[in-house]
Order: sequence, then C-alpha cells, then structure tokens
Amino acid sequence: MRINELLLSKEKSNKEITEEIANLLISGKIPIDDYIGELQKMKGSKKATLIESMEYATKESPGIANESCYDLIIKSLNDKEPRVKWESARVIANVAEQFPQKIEDVIERLQNNIEGSGTVVRWSIATALASIAKTNYKKKEALIELMKKNESIEEKASIKKIYISALKVIDKK
Repeated sequence: MRINELLLSKEKSNKEITEEIANLLISGKIPIDDYIGELQKMKGSKKATLIESMEYATKESPGIANESCYDLIIKSLNDKEPRVKWESARVIANVAEQFPQKIEDVIERLQNNIEGSGTVVRWSIATALASIAKTNYKKKEALIELMKKNESIEEKASIKKIYISALKVIDKK
C-alpha cells in the first residue's frame, strides 16, 4: 500500500496510520526516498502524520533517517502548522546525533521556535535541545547556556523539568 493511500484511508484511525507507516519504514517496505517524496508534497495534518510516523520509526531505528530526510525535517521546523513543528523536533531529538555537521542550523531553527509557540512545540524543542546537548560535546557549553536561558524564561514546570534534567545529566559528564 502506498503512503498516500494510507493517509487517505477512512478505515483506520490516525494513530493506526501513523504506526503502520512507521512499521513500513522500519521494515524497508517503504523506501526512505519514497517517504521523502511524499513528505515534500504534503501539507497540514497529513504532513504532520508523516513526520510523526518518522518520529515513531526513528525512536526504534534512528538509522533509517538519511541526510535528505533529516534536511527536510529541519526545514519543517519553519512550517506554520504547530503539529508539524513539534513532530519535527521529536524526530530531531531521535537522530541529531547522526548528523553533527548540521547542529548549528538545527539549534538555530529550534531556538527560533521557542517564543510565541504553544506548550507542545516548546516541550518538543526542549526535548530536542536536551538530546543534542547530551550527545554533542562540541556544542555542550553553548547548549548549557541556551538551556539555562530557556529554562529561566519558561513558564511551564513540565518544560522547565526537561531542561533541568538535561543539565543535571550533562553536569555529571
């Protein structure tokens, strides 16, 4: 079954569609290039569902995201749709370690989405920044300062907790 057919399915819930696409990506039954091609065509909730599928897939198997996929996910941080932004940040949290050469751009785009974003977007961005800080030692000091700044201006305790937990882990290293 093609990605587009799955996305248009009336017989399955959004969660079932997301999980099925993720499993097809993991198994290789949907080639990553086909996924990228479909993602480039999508907008709104369909795009968010595809990115959520990649988030599920990369949580289990981070290596399935190639550089082209990662580039597209990074660009998706600029999308107007909040769900696209938060799912993109969650994929970045799963795979950023594989692409250290792109860290500067990723950090900048994540940080550009902090102000004025909803709680889930900020939570996902905090998760991505924490993940990067725990694995990218070259950017550790800059990320510590950035996370401290974000934590100090964050109003939600759940998001503050992400930054505080990450800073504790980093301090122990």
